[in-house]
Amino acid sequence: MNRLPDCPKRQQQMIKQVKLHKRLLSDVAKEYGVSSKFLYLLLQNSDRQQTFTPQTAIVAKIAQLKQQINQLNQQLG
Repeated sequence: MNRLPDCPKRQQQMIKQVKLHKRLLSDVAKEYGVSSKFLYLLLQNSDRQQTFTPQTAIVAKIAQLKQQINQLNQQLG
């Protein structure tokens, strides 16, 4: 039952089945021939990646704005 669980395209398909189609994790794992633990960790990792990227962008934007504020304060004072 080797269906290449590490293939990114198949991983995304599994994630979509659970998140978008609201299917049971155990059912999707059986269908794709992977363990429930593997799919659980895959979902957990995908959640971390989604929350990490926007936070990083916000932190970078805040740093940029702080630098602009400091430059404007120097010009004024």
